[in-house]
Amino acid sequence: MPTLRQGLWSYQRVAETPGRAKQQPVSMSKCVDPSADLKKNLEQLKARNCTVSAIARTGNAYAWTVACPLNGETLQIRSVITVENDTAFREEMSSHFGSQDSRSTLSARRVGDCTEAAPQWLHHRPSRPLVGAVK
Repeated sequence: MPTLRQGLWSYQRVAETPGRAKQQPVSMSKCVDPSADLKKNLEQLKARNCTVSAIARTGNAYAWTVACPLNGETLQIRSVITVENDTAFREEMSSHFGSQDSRSTLSARRVGDCTEAAPQWLHHRPSRPLVGAVK
């Protein structure tokens, strides 16, 4: 599991689905401990009856797979986090469900310390509205 510093992190995610127009990047900031957050997310997947592989480390890259039963089929996810240092990382995720494949890239960078006055989530709107965005 990568060791990343707690604080205010800025995230930008770009998602791609073959056969569809490329989506606009979605950005947000969050006060978080990314290492603990990742561990918590993987534990939540296990609690939902998903199979989570061991995390394999190669240099500064951490990779794992997830398989989740969903509506009689299996959602398959592969994630690779490449750590630049304890204040920056990039996650590349690919998923397959039925006949649908998708990919996303998350770039994350620690931008400072959290303050008690700051809410946990600070959202940033993309420069253009998202089409078909989930509320």
